[in-house]
Amino acid sequence: MTFITGKTGVFEPDSRVVIAGGGPAGAFFAVALLRRAKQARQNIRVTIIGKQAAGQTGHRIQKSEMRESVCEGVIWPGAHQRLIENGIFLPDGMICRNIEHVWIHGCWKNFPFKVPAHQKLVTLHREAQKSGNRDQPLEFKAFLLQTALAHGAVLKIGEVRKIRYGRDGKPVLTAREGSGNTFEITADFAAIAAGLGDDGRGNRCSQHLFRSYQQIQPRFAPAKVRRVLIFDLKTGRDYLQKYMSREMYLILSGCRNPHLEEITLIPRFDCLSVVMTGKSIDRASSTADVQTIIQEFLSLNQVQTILPHLAESPVCPARLLLTLKPAGPARMYYGDRIAWIGNGLGAPEGRDGLDAALITAEALAETLIEEGFDRPHLSKGYGRVVQSLAAEALYDRLLYRLLRPALRHPLSARILYQAFATEMKRNTMDQWPLGRLLWGLASGTVRGRDAWFAGLRPPVLRSLLTGARKSVRNILTERFFGLRWRSRGRYPTVILKEK
Repeated sequence: MTFITGKTGVFEPDSRVVIAGGGPAGAFFAVALLRRAKQARQNIRVTIIGKQAAGQTGHRIQKSEMRESVCEGVIWPGAHQRLIENGIFLPDGMICRNIEHVWIHGCWKNFPFKVPAHQKLVTLHREAQKSGNRDQPLEFKAFLLQTALAHGAVLKIGEVRKIRYGRDGKPVLTAREGSGNTFEITADFAAIAAGLGDDGRGNRCSQHLFRSYQQIQPRFAPAKVRRVLIFDLKTGRDYLQKYMSREMYLILSGCRNPHLEEITLIPRFDCLSVVMTGKSIDRASSTADVQTIIQEFLSLNQVQTILPHLAESPVCPARLLLTLKPAGPARMYYGDRIAWIGNGLGAPEGRDGLDAALITAEALAETLIEEGFDRPHLSKGYGRVVQSLAAEALYDRLLYRLLRPALRHPLSARILYQAFATEMKRNTMDQWPLGRLLWGLASGTVRGRDAWFAGLRPPVLRSLLTGARKSVRNILTERFFGLRWRSRGRYPTVILKEK
């Protein structure tokens, strides 16, 4: 390949791209870049510098040391579709459960959604499962890294600790091996997929790479973060089959004691994974605090309704992890020949973290091939995509600040459910104005900006007015006949239009 007339900052033949970090964003970026380079007939060498995985021999990866904070063991429809578009298909042995129904919990009734036939939502095994094919890793992050190597990337074991510009203006990365030895590698372009700097205990560690990058980009500010509590409950396969067969619950309304904002219940093979965020978790300072939060969570009425008898005996989590999630965008995340990708950039609230990481990786790969690798070209392509994600965060934050209290308050939750139930009785799922909006928010398949304006359009407003009218009618009827629902279970009884 030769330089394209009128363009600067483009790759010469045999240029080297170095990726600092072998997690999902880094591995996916390698795949996307190599695929696009092949289509454009460009010869690019890609080197991934990642931490050594347990049981690794050469290019064979059996188990990853990387934590599950990016995808939390769930591949949502948006991320699944993005993987397929880049020629990445999940092996059956990696998939734990195909989720068919998602429930959004409300304090009046729950909102049931059937995953559309053209979308796929799956949970993954925690670790690699035994397989007849020993060369096939069945752990997600290791699988992505193996896929990158199969596309031509080269893996060097180490942790990038420092980055600087050489005399020729190219980035030079200094990495440390597990033995303590260091090595340097010069790149024509460096992609940093170092994550959020999580120390594994819900705290942000002082990463050398963060400080090093700030020296060459003083205005750089990493993404704001907040804590996430993830733990597994050994419920047994029969229990899950009875109460959560191919179902997943989203308690977006949270609760006040403990103060939780969002709870996700994810069924695995024989255990239930729980993912929680909230002020109580942000304030937790000891293991005892975390254990108290878990016990209070199990005692919540809505949890006991979904998972009966679970709190009757002492429960000890089979696995417990305090990790971090993005809570605000990063600043000055790219420069000449350097760019950050992945969840270290921050992600819109409610958006699937893995999908957001894949979006940034794909956008950077496309910009490098079609535009160039200097600051002006990165700003023109990659920068616009990341800024769009940051703008989505504002819309998402507004939407969730309205949705969470609406699902928590008995009257507003009742109006929402009545509007939703009316749509289910009258129309098929693809014609639910409010239902499609709620599903899009829950699954991350609708952009925050689009969801915000969709909520202000006549079809959704008419649906809400219908829900309000019917709710008032029902409340007056209950009062006239002296009906009380406090001691009665309230379950969805609507017959879908399709049935």
